Formats: sequence, C-alpha cells, structure tokens
Amino acid sequence: QLRKEVADLEQKPQPTSNSVCARCQTPFGYIFNTGDSCPKCGAKVCKQCRLMYNVNDNGWLCQLCCKQM
Repeated sequence: QLRKEVADLEQKPQPTSNSVCARCQTPFGYIFNTGDSCPKCGAKVCKQCRLMYNVNDNGWLCQLCCKQM
C-alpha cells in the first residue's frame, strides 16, 4: 500500500508556479500558509503536506520524501 501511495504522489503533475503546493495543488496565502521548501527535495509545500519525522528538532519533510524514507 505504501508503494502505491508513493507512486501516486510521484505521478501527480508538478506545478509550474510557486503559488501552489507541489503535492496537493492548494494555493498559498499571502500571510498564512505561504509554503516552505522541503529540506530534501526542495519542493514548495503547504502545512498539510509537511510530515514531522523528528519531533525533537522540528524536522519535517514533504509527504513524498517522508514516505520514501
């Protein structure tokens, strides 16, 4: 099931603009939820598409990178 989820995320078309999330295509706001770049792949993602992998130092990755670990 995890392989299917990763494959589904990889098959989503990557946005050509930085105004939408690279994973769920949600538009970014101007003040809140402005997006942040994944430390591993560099994709700009929204708050909902960030997954914590190390709570002690607030480490996070995007959904795709976290599932590929």
